[in-house]
Amino acid sequence: MPNSIFHVRAWFKASKWDFAGLTLTLVLILALVGNVVRIQIQDDSLYHHPFVVSNTAKDMEVSVLRVNQLLLEDNSFKLKSDALLLQQHIDTIHGHLNTLNALYLGDKGDLRAANASVHQWVTLGEQLVNTDSTDHANFHQMLLLYRASLNTLMADLGVVHSYAIDKADHFHRSSQYALVGSLMSIGIIALMAFVYLLRRSKIALERISRYAERIENSRNLYKHILNSFPDSVIISLKDGTILDGNVQASQLLGYSTGEFKNIFVNDLIPVDLHEQYGDYRDRFFNAISEKSVQSASTKHRSLRAVKKCGDEVDVAISMSVTAVGDRELILLSLHDISEQIANQKKIFHQANFDSLTNLPNRLLAEDRFYAMCKVARRNNRKLALLYIDLDDFKKVNDSLGHEVGDQLLTEVSTRMQACIRESDTLARLGGDEFAIFLGDIHFVVEAEQKAKEVIQAISRDITLDRYEVQVGACIGITIFPDNGASYSELMRSADAAMYHAKSLGRNRCCLFVDSIAVNISQRFKIETEMMSALEQNEFSVEYQPLLRVSDGKLLGVEALLRWDSKSLGCLRPDEFITIAENNGLIIEIGNFVINSAIKYVGDLEKLVNLDEFKLSINLSLKQLVDPNLYNTICNAVTASQLRFPNIVIEINENALLDNSSTVLNVIRQLSRNGIEISMDDFGTGYSSLSYLRKYPFDYIKLDGSFIQNMDSDASNVKLVEAAILMAHALDIKVVAEGVETNNQLDILAGHGCDVAQGYYFSNPLTMQQFKAYCTTQKKVVAFRS
Repeated sequence: MPNSIFHVRAWFKASKWDFAGLTLTLVLILALVGNVVRIQIQDDSLYHHPFVVSNTAKDMEVSVLRVNQLLLEDNSFKLKSDALLLQQHIDTIHGHLNTLNALYLGDKGDLRAANASVHQWVTLGEQLVNTDSTDHANFHQMLLLYRASLNTLMADLGVVHSYAIDKADHFHRSSQYALVGSLMSIGIIALMAFVYLLRRSKIALERISRYAERIENSRNLYKHILNSFPDSVIISLKDGTILDGNVQASQLLGYSTGEFKNIFVNDLIPVDLHEQYGDYRDRFFNAISEKSVQSASTKHRSLRAVKKCGDEVDVAISMSVTAVGDRELILLSLHDISEQIANQKKIFHQANFDSLTNLPNRLLAEDRFYAMCKVARRNNRKLALLYIDLDDFKKVNDSLGHEVGDQLLTEVSTRMQACIRESDTLARLGGDEFAIFLGDIHFVVEAEQKAKEVIQAISRDITLDRYEVQVGACIGITIFPDNGASYSELMRSADAAMYHAKSLGRNRCCLFVDSIAVNISQRFKIETEMMSALEQNEFSVEYQPLLRVSDGKLLGVEALLRWDSKSLGCLRPDEFITIAENNGLIIEIGNFVINSAIKYVGDLEKLVNLDEFKLSINLSLKQLVDPNLYNTICNAVTASQLRFPNIVIEINENALLDNSSTVLNVIRQLSRNGIEISMDDFGTGYSSLSYLRKYPFDYIKLDGSFIQNMDSDASNVKLVEAAILMAHALDIKVVAEGVETNNQLDILAGHGCDVAQGYYFSNPLTMQQFKAYCTTQKKVVAFRS
């Protein structure tokens, strides 16, 4: 409300008694003015009457002299003939006399004398006219009397005339004095009134100043309270007209506090949210109709608000209403939740999307799967799940670095995304595993064709930085609802189909069928039986001899795990090791191998020279990162005749792909304590050479695939020769596994291989068989001295 209105109201309130005094003063002044006007009017009347009397007296004198002239003419006959004119003059004189009688305000005695003189003069005049002029004595006597009467009349009229003149002058001066006195009275009263009003106005102005100060303090307090709210507050009418807003609202929306009065609430709401805000507002007013206005409020509702510049900001809005007089004011509270919304989106994105490829992760993939299942059921369609695993990604990643590996995953995901529709979903499940959900599938063959298309896209050459790499993929396919109705069931089926595809070779896809289900069932049985295998002593350790190539001397053995299940029969390590690694039993099983092998080999001191004898034990990644590994080996060595230099730890390249500092630190700790380290299956991965530089290896074990093909493939011989030369240059010994023929042994001996093992020398033996082997060992003829 404008300040001027408050000031006027305050002035009226402060000066109500001043208005009474002012009114009384004005009445007095008006009375004095009226008196002046009356005096002036009276003065004009009194001033003019004497002049009328004087003029009348003069006129009477003229008339008398005219009559006198007529009377004194010698021709009496003419006088008689002019009797009518004489009578008119006499009537005029009587008229003047009547006027004097009516207007004369002086001494009435003088007027009576004048009246008597007139009557006497008229009478004598009439007598003179009727006197015989021939009677000279009598006529002369009458003439003297007439002239004496005339002189008396003229004297009396002179008195009247003089008095009239004096009276007129007196009245004139008196009226001037009265006028001046009245004007002075008016001036004095006006001055007193002015002084009084000035004093009262000063008091009123002081009161107004106090009221204005109170009003200003109230406004400042109102503004302070309004601006003290942490949130943005906008005050509006029920129709949306904005009355005011605090500083926070101004900062949030970009409007000055004055500009708020020129806009409506709807101007702050995006057009697409007008209906939503209207519903929210209507529900609010419907709700407050059932409760008091003073306590009416709403909970926060998230909306978007429009700034002055046109940008949008996320806010939490709440309403409350309060009654001020006969009006209902709406208080809109706006809380900026842009950062909160951004954080929520960020958290949601981090929780549901892969940070590298920006694809849905495993969690969001499950939600997408069930959403697509609903659509498939509604449309009576099928849903295909493609489980994708890249071939040799870990080798590329480790040999070229994680940065290149990340680029590879990004490029592969881009290629796969280009193969599917917008309605389909591509998700990264972790590592190099992906899943594709294909909706609206009529026939299974559509999923198989799409899987082949994806494999073809992935297998094309990929250029990353200065490297050109090629990866493949194997895909397992399951169909909803044919192969299951739940996400976990279909994922297990797809995973099994994918592993079956991998068993067939690179770049393969496989549809889940019942036979694969049988394999899953077999794996489940293996896992179940494995739980009790240790307790039932079903695991055992066999030993395969390691011989020096140059002279056939027995240098050591490799400990190999065996499982003779009572219900499943004899199982090869490749049938259950992976399962043991997945369910975590590999730690217990591995500790069994360490303890058993060290204990029994330590008992061979009477059969072999333990100072030179080596015991090779294979460790998986999970065993390497087991914090109790070193203590387990120490305890086993302490309880036996062996020492750390007798132990050789064989590490498969897959364990090194983790490339973690934990693995490196464990290997270095073992090496520092005299345990020798060997890389198993050397030559099958991209990163073997980089491992030789990074890890403290004492041996490399050439993979059996290179040895077995040396008889028919000259390139394999060259690779073996190169590997031996390189290892020796690095002061690393070479072990060849899988030697099965004399020719293979000759080639290895010719190129300086250090150690060999294989069926050519001996099958894996039980400890009892190995003791017999040590007793009856014969030199192989093919060995060179």
